[in-house]
Amino acid sequence: MIKKQWFLIETGKDYKEATERFEVIRNIPKGSLEHKEKLLLAFLINQYEEKLWDLPVPNPIELIKIRTEDFGYKYRLN
Repeated sequence: MIKKQWFLIETGKDYKEATERFEVIRNIPKGSLEHKEKLLLAFLINQYEEKLWDLPVPNPIELIKIRTEDFGYKYRLN
């Protein structure tokens, strides 16, 4: 059963409530009301995070170098 009617996430308090509720229902199977609530919360949380954390698009070459180092490989030019 849906615990609360959700609206746009506009504050840190709203965000905290939404993420806490999402964690409770994250493994709910498809077809239930909670599944629809989970999809709505995922959308609302994503919208808030995109607005809050406006991250730059990474340079693809730099991203490859970072991931190479993450796996313990060394980057070298021949």
